[in-house]
Amino acid sequence: MTASIKNFDRVADRIRQHRQADTRPIIVVEGPSDYRFLRAGFDEEYALFPANTRSIALEVTEQLTEWRLTNVACVVDRDFDGEVKDKEAVGVPVFAYENADLEAMLSHMDAFSVMISEIGSEKKIKGLGGPARLAELVSATAIPVARLRAANCQNGWGLAFDEVDLASKIALNDLTFNLRGYCTALRQKSPDSPPLATLIAVAEGLDPTVIESSCPRHSSPYYRGRDFLAVLGVALRQQAGSCQKAATDPEHLAGILRATGCKAIKGSSWGKDLQRFMGDTSAPKKAKIPRPR
Repeated sequence: MTASIKNFDRVADRIRQHRQADTRPIIVVEGPSDYRFLRAGFDEEYALFPANTRSIALEVTEQLTEWRLTNVACVVDRDFDGEVKDKEAVGVPVFAYENADLEAMLSHMDAFSVMISEIGSEKKIKGLGGPARLAELVSATAIPVARLRAANCQNGWGLAFDEVDLASKIALNDLTFNLRGYCTALRQKSPDSPPLATLIAVAEGLDPTVIESSCPRHSSPYYRGRDFLAVLGVALRQQAGSCQKAATDPEHLAGILRATGCKAIKGSSWGKDLQRFMGDTSAPKKAKIPRPR
């Protein structure tokens, strides 16, 4: 057993002990919000265990697989690095959310339209061309940021995305993205950042060395859910609604989106495929990611 896995023995041991009293299939998730979402969405069909981080969830699941526990898998964000792909390649039963993460997946589902119809302005959204057009306008800003996130993972730049407020770089009146200002702010917060021209070229998709992230389930465009919601929050303050700034915080919108979408997830193609995937985990190393229907 490697030193890194030893750090997670307590979580794995707790799950193994739980199995003695509960025969339901086990899903290891990243955190409390994933736990609440899947518990509500699948009516407690699965025994869910939050692991606090994606890396821990993957390592714990790998350990359980080595112990040959059956009906065990983890559901995590794919994000912009290759960690999930690497674990899948060695047989760890991982079923990632569509797109980069849970919120990005839900932004491509009916939950998005339901949410904005409740907190936005029907008249303004219709004037923009409807929910689908609003999603296109919002993702137009999330996509360049996604390219930067992918390049950051590939090159180890250490860009401090959490230190820069994406919403502050978007114009209220027309949702124009100040890309130069955003990249400049990233450089100021990131000691090892590459030159400004490099960041801008990457964001605009002009650097052929950067491999853009993609979803095996063909959910496109690919972006981080919180980036999408940060832009959506700006839209809901003027272009698509009249919300106060505090009500459009990305974390707040993420909670609304999860609550809106949780009850429909079981009947979605992703939810049905997860159920089939979990059924295939009844024998060690049998589970395979199903092709999207």
